[in-house]
This record gives sequence, structure tokens and C-alpha cells, in this order.
Amino acid sequence: MQITLPSPIGRRGPDGRRAPLAAFKLAWPVIWRSLKQMARYLTETEVHTFAFSVAANAILALFPFIILLITLARNVFHSAILEQVVGDLMKFFLPLDQTYVISRMTTLVHAHKHTQIITVVMLLISSTGVFLPLEVALNQVWGVKKNRNYLMNQLVSLGLALAVGL
Repeated sequence: MQITLPSPIGRRGPDGRRAPLAAFKLAWPVIWRSLKQMARYLTETEVHTFAFSVAANAILALFPFIILLITLARNVFHSAILEQVVGDLMKFFLPLDQTYVISRMTTLVHAHKHTQIITVVMLLISSTGVFLPLEVALNQVWGVKKNRNYLMNQLVSLGLALAVGL
């Protein structure tokens, strides 16, 4: 007794004919409709505004984040190896003058104790600038008609930044 299994899509079956592409044929209208909606959405101006806002705030958060990492490596974990890893990370992200920038960041960590406090505040402000446009954009994508007020948006963004940071 021989058991024949259904042939995979596109392969020839026992009768010599190709297996049906029914699954793909059923999914194609859904895929095409989704692609058209995405293309229409990507041509709207506000999409690029949201993307630029997220990117700009992420770049603004980079240096305070690096100072915070160096501070944690040096003062909390007391690890020269971890501090070297942060330096290597900076060399990866920066295109030019990595040594100069690393030395300036290290100087900032040594300079004043208030630098760490200012760095954390700057990091929280810039990270809320990342989460706020994301929330507004996702509200539009999901069809939410009314956004939160400004203060509540800031609190939610701050909460998200703290949660991600922890």
C-alpha cells in the first residue's frame, strides 16, 4: 500500500499537474490592498514629520545616554572593562574624531557631579520626544480620534522612557 501526500505548492503532483496556488490567490487581494494603503500613508506629510521628530530626538538622546553609561560603568559597577566597551560602542557610532569625542565625554563625567543629574534630565526630555510622536502616529494608524492632552502625553512618554530605561 502506497500513501501519497499532497504535493507542496508549485510542485507536480502524482497526476502530473501542478498543485494549486489557492492560498496565494486568496491572499493577493489583501496584500495588494495593504500595499496601496501603506503607499498612500507614506505620501502624507505628517508621516515624515513624525519620523524626523523621532530620529532627531534619538540623536539628541545619544550623548546624554553615553555619559550615563560611562557614569554607570565607572561609579556603579566600578568596571574599566565596561567603560572600554562603552568607548568601543562610541567608536562604532561616530564617523570621525572618535578619540576626541570619547575624551570629552570622559571629561564631562569627571568634571562635576551635577553633570550626571543634568544628563539624566536631558535624557528623559529627549526620550519623551521619541515616544510622544510615536504615540500620536500610532493613534492615527489605529483610528483613535482624540489624543490625550499635552500634559498626559508627556507623563505617558516619561513613563515609557522610564520603563524602557529600567
